[in-house]
Parts: sequence; C-alpha cells; structure tokens
Amino acid sequence: MRREDCHAPVCAKKREERRVKQPPKETDLRSRAEYAAKSFRGHLQPLRIEEDEEKVVVTMKPCGSGERIIQKGGYDPEAGLARVKDPHPITWGMRDFPIYCVHCPVMEMLTIESTGDFGSVHMVFEPIPFGSCHFAFYKDFKNIPQEFYDRLGKKRPDRRE
Repeated sequence: MRREDCHAPVCAKKREERRVKQPPKETDLRSRAEYAAKSFRGHLQPLRIEEDEEKVVVTMKPCGSGERIIQKGGYDPEAGLARVKDPHPITWGMRDFPIYCVHCPVMEMLTIESTGDFGSVHMVFEPIPFGSCHFAFYKDFKNIPQEFYDRLGKKRPDRRE
C-alpha cells in the first residue's frame, strides 16, 4: 500500500495489526509453551525448556525485565524505584515486592478471569532473588497446586474441560 493511498485510520489499524502480538489461537500445552517462549525471546535472555511428567517449565535466567532492574540497582535506595510493602494478591502475597514485577501476578489474574484458569504459572520464591523466572505449563490443569490460586486470591475452577 502506498502512503498516498492510505487513509489514516485504516493505515494505523494495519500497522497495529502487524506489531501487536496476537494470543495463540490454539490452547493446547505445546501451543501455550511455544507462544510464551517466543514472547520471552524479546527479553534477550537465555531460555531453558524442561519437561517432566506433570509440566513443561520455561526458565529465563535472569528475568529480562524485573530481575534485570534489580541487578542494575533500580531498587537500591539511591535509585528509588518503588516496592509494594505489604502482601497483596498483586504481589503473590509477598512483602517488599518490586513494583515493576507486579505485572506478572496481574497477568495471571487477568488470564484466570478471562479464560477460567492459568495459562502458565509463575514459579517465584520469597524474597524475589537474583535468579530466574520459571513459567510452568501444566499438562493437566487439575495438577496446578492450590497455593498458586491462593496467592492470587482466586478460586480453583470446579472443573476444567
């Protein structure tokens, strides 16, 4: 399409469609894990993918967003980035939670609210250490431990098709 042939709203929508990442059309285990791994590549960090009888785990070490900020001293007192001091579902119930990292529990909540269950489970530990982000894709949603629902203040679905 030539620029002179373009009507602004139409061109803007076409450009956005090319740039905005669309969620996977398939929701099977392989599609969910591949979609996440492709997304994580944008963080420019090494990925490790492991599988056991229960789940596939994609590990990014270090996390290319929140952990990178921690490692660069963004949460040191002189840098002044905020932390959520008290436990809350948006911090997975943790104290002193880096503000940037809040997007991860929020994304889990939104996925549960829109689809009825997790897409992947973030496996994190308190306090958030220098280290890795682990994303677990359970082969059977029934095997997702209750603690992952509890930390978000969410109810486990009664049944999953």
